[in-house]
Amino acid sequence: IESLARRLFVISDSTCLTGKGNTVENPKIAEAVACYTKKYFLSVEMCSIGGAKMEQILNQLIALIHLAGGDPTKFEDFVIIVFSPNDSVNENWDAATEFTAEQKHYAEAIRDLVKDLPFCAIMCPGNDEVWKTPNFLLHARHIVDILRQSGKTVYAGVPLYTTLKKKEK
Repeated sequence: IESLARRLFVISDSTCLTGKGNTVENPKIAEAVACYTKKYFLSVEMCSIGGAKMEQILNQLIALIHLAGGDPTKFEDFVIIVFSPNDSVNENWDAATEFTAEQKHYAEAIRDLVKDLPFCAIMCPGNDEVWKTPNFLLHARHIVDILRQSGKTVYAGVPLYTTLKKKEK
């Protein structure tokens, strides 16, 4: 891999803040990512947005692509998007009951941008047990299915963390 001239960008919701919501970057996670990737990348830049939904993930992705003049095919750095589909729960942490046209729009917009990025992967950690939200994955799968249409690697339902404490029922 000729990646030493490239940077790694990680766009995340609170997953990379270890589920702490609107807090500052978790330096331990950033340090670990940098430690394990330093022989492959020039630098690692993390952007974690607590509670981010697909709209915020999309906006951050658009901002990154502007670094390449707005053309995703010219973006030569690596991008990893790490997010738990926060769109799949409501404000009470209950599973969303419908997949809305707005959610579909944002999932498709992310899909359409990442399909043209030369180097991109998506991780959607979490499952019903981790979220303490029955039927979370029934809704989240709609998002993941659309993202998979990008042709990029999509890891979904991965229990990357098991200590995330969402609202207890």
